[in-house]
Amino acid sequence: MQLIQMHKIVMSTAIFSSSAFSAWSLYTWNKTGATFSAFMALTGAAVAIGVGIYLKDFIAKHQKGSQG
Repeated sequence: MQLIQMHKIVMSTAIFSSSAFSAWSLYTWNKTGATFSAFMALTGAAVAIGVGIYLKDFIAKHQKGSQG
């Protein structure tokens, strides 16, 4: 049970970190106009969304397992 809880914490941290990186990249793109910053902002957002979907499925899978 503790490993599942730790996995949820690590994945939540990954979502927060990639979202913060995406926001920082958007800010940098707004200030400099560098195309690479816009690309990194989109990549960070995609990672946050992907990990969020994974975490949602992970939680759903392990809630079903603990109920039955």
